[in-house]
Amino acid sequence: MPASAGSTGVQARCPATLNPVVNGGEAAWTIDCVGSKVHITGWVKDTKADGLCAFVKAFASFTDGSSRKEAKACPKGTTTRFAWEATGTEITAYLYLA
Repeated sequence: MPASAGSTGVQARCPATLNPVVNGGEAAWTIDCVGSKVHITGWVKDTKADGLCAFVKAFASFTDGSSRKEAKACPKGTTTRFAWEATGTEITAYLYLA
């Protein structure tokens, strides 16, 4: 994993809405449960011209068989949307810069 200039993250259960901010990036995501599935949808934005990118990384048992997902936004002003589905009722997600 690349060196992190700043990060914030949480493990959340359904339902949850989070709006983390770090110096150089921001994000927002919603976690909802439908049956035995948990959905995380949101966006990540690079807010500073510092040579770093803003990332959201999530950990769960995703329905495609993976255990990790990542969305990247850069350069400054770029916003990237994401929508992932996993099994269970919780997802651990982080906003960080690298």
